Amino acid sequence: MVMYGKKAGEPFDEVVKLTNRLFIASHRLGYRYWKEQGRRSFTDEQFERHLAKMHEYEAIFWADFGEVDEFKKDVNEVISKIENICQKIIEKK
Repeated sequence: MVMYGKKAGEPFDEVVKLTNRLFIASHRLGYRYWKEQGRRSFTDEQFERHLAKMHEYEAIFWADFGEVDEFKKDVNEVISKIENICQKIIEKK
């Protein structure tokens, strides 16, 4: 960061945020959404919200089957940013 400035560290912060999203999604799916599926009584509205959130978290793991994979897109954007910042170092090798 010293060589490239504070802004150069932002993509690495984004990697941390993406990693956190991944861990939070896995935790919530395993400890809440999948446990409650079929074991709890929901109103129709509650069930629709439950499914929407569950599908949102599942999309982080199981997207890219003909749909836009937002998580993968975010990861690829961060990788591109890091490669651009580190290009001088990469080219020297």
